[in-house]
This record gives sequence, C-alpha cells and structure tokens, in this order.
Amino acid sequence: KNLLILVLTVLFSINVSAQNRNEQNKESMKIKKTAFISDALNISNKKSDAFWPIYNKYHDEKEATMTSIRKTKYEIKKTYETSSEEDLDSKLSNLQRFEENALNSKIAYNASLSKILTAKERAILFMSDFNFKREQKKKSLKSKEKSPEEDK
Repeated sequence: KNLLILVLTVLFSINVSAQNRNEQNKESMKIKKTAFISDALNISNKKSDAFWPIYNKYHDEKEATMTSIRKTKYEIKKTYETSSEEDLDSKLSNLQRFEENALNSKIAYNASLSKILTAKERAILFMSDFNFKREQKKKSLKSKEKSPEEDK
C-alpha cells in the first residue's frame, strides 16, 4: 500500500513537472516572439501600446479556435465509422463554425491592425511572424539532429 502511494506520488510529480516545463516553454517562446516582432517592427511607443493588446487578443483567440478545430477533427477521425449521421453532421457543423470563427477573427484582426499600422508595417509583421516560426523550426530540427550524436 505504501509502495502504491509512493509510485502514484512520483508519477503525479512527474506529470506536474512536465506541465510546468511546458507552460514555461510556452511563456519563454512568447517572450522571444514578442522581442523578435518588436525588433522587426520598430514602431513608436504610442503605436506599440495600441498594437500589442490587439495582437495578443487575436493570437489567444486563434490558439483557442485552433484547439477546438483540432479536437473536432480528432473526434471525427476517431468516430466517423461508428457515429450516426446526426452525430457526424453535428460534428461537421461544429468544425465549419470553428473555421468560420477563425476566418472572421482574422478579418477583424486585420481591420484593427489597418487602423494602427501602415501597410508596410503590417507586411513586416506578417514576415516577422513567418520568419520567427521558420527559425524555431530550424532550431528544433537542429536540436533533434544533435540528440542522437550526444548519445554516442
């Protein structure tokens, strides 16, 4: 009985530790991305004060919507062979609604940005987002390539 409690405590601790690391990694990545975009945009404090709340709100909404889309797609993939027509129709309708929400959110985001940033600044923002993601993918691939070598 004591061994079981010990094992469960260790497993719980490992799970909590992994979740904390994941949250720390997310926060660290957000800070790096903010710095990367700030450096590229190089906008005034006034513009920055107006820009960041819009940017953060959109990206939070986008993350939530994409999570809903992924979950719904997974549910469809997992159950489409055994689900009723009604159930599948409901899931497909939900998927479409989530995708519409994502598009509407992006349209509103771009409209809000156009009131604050020039077209050139919006293009720089777009390219900064793209370049940041590309750099992170490169770093991730390099670290994955190095890992097997470290084991030798």
